[in-house]
Amino acid sequence: TQQTYTTNTLQMGDVISCRVRGLSICDTAASGVTMTVWPVNVANVENATMWVNVYPNPVKDILQIDYSNISNAELELCDMAGRVLIQQPLGHSLDMKGLASGTYMLRIVGEGMSVVKMVSKE
Repeated sequence: TQQTYTTNTLQMGDVISCRVRGLSICDTAASGVTMTVWPVNVANVENATMWVNVYPNPVKDILQIDYSNISNAELELCDMAGRVLIQQPLGHSLDMKGLASGTYMLRIVGEGMSVVKMVSKE
């Protein structure tokens, strides 16, 4: 009965379901989304002086990644459904040549931290 659903209790693998009903009882649609939850140690992130910048955005082929105060991190490029398309150690560039145009989530995960940047591919 609400337009927005907010919670801080989701766990990995939880399923959020949405049922939409029109004016008639026959006008019903249902959908389910399995949540991918990326835990973050908020205390560590708030006290850190780290930053991440990606460019150009939108990107044509090679995405440049600048960062500070991040070590021992992994990089994951995910589609909007949360599927990991590319996984590699964090570096300063990411080859996106073979990917379709669209919006992707770039996730950088390290010890006690997680950063997500939205990236558009031309």
